Amino acid sequence: MINFNVQKLKELLISIYTLTHIKVSIHTVDFQEMIYYPEMRNSFCKALSENPASHTICRDADTERFNYVKRTKKTELFICPFGLIEVFTPIIIGDEIVGYIVLGQAVGENSDINQMAQKTAQYGFDKNTMLNKLEQLERIKEEIFPAASTLLDACAKYVYIDNYINISQNELMGRIHNYIYEHMSERITVDSLCKHFYLSRVSLYKLFEGQVKTSVADYIKNERLKQCKYYLQNSSFSIKEIANLVGIEYNYLSKVFYKSEDITPKKYQKKYKRVEL
Repeated sequence: MINFNVQKLKELLISIYTLTHIKVSIHTVDFQEMIYYPEMRNSFCKALSENPASHTICRDADTERFNYVKRTKKTELFICPFGLIEVFTPIIIGDEIVGYIVLGQAVGENSDINQMAQKTAQYGFDKNTMLNKLEQLERIKEEIFPAASTLLDACAKYVYIDNYINISQNELMGRIHNYIYEHMSERITVDSLCKHFYLSRVSLYKLFEGQVKTSVADYIKNERLKQCKYYLQNSSFSIKEIANLVGIEYNYLSKVFYKSEDITPKKYQKKYKRVEL
């Protein structure tokens, strides 16, 4: 379960807005706007949202942008269908996105507001009325946007580190388990797990003690051995190939396997194989 500290997040959004003068919001993993500041939408966007046709255009564009950022897992800058500038940043815990920070919509210093107003006319808006709404918006210097992108990147990491957003211990353990499985052939250490999941050593040790009642090193070793047994039973890989796949040095595999299973890998393979080698 993902938990959002609404009060702390709101305070963060106010700080970002104070620096950028651009609306900023937090969205859930399924793209729903959850927290935002300021409370009121600018009059240009408000008018677009109240028109069914332009609302659909904006909604579909937002969905496309969220999905793009979901794929890239990187902060991206976009121009909306009506010319406003937006920045989308994923909030990532481990390898998984748990939410998004969105900055926008803003009028750039070099934006052509006449053209922007003209585009709304095809959806039934009066160009001069929409132009007036755009003229009321603050023009944001172009250099603010790349700077804001860097700021949002840092904030996206900070909100998890400082518990603005957190996930249950059970879910976090599940994500660590998946990470170990997916990177089993690589070198996995306490430090690499701490770095990847933004955890302190103490937090990681407590998590393993509470969730799996064993040390980090023993858990990783046991997962490697479990996968080793699977390959010995269900594949035609050689023992040397299996050692590489599970991240255990070939010369060390027999020793650690025998200590755990009281049988050598070769004899285990011969005894329990389920496919012809």
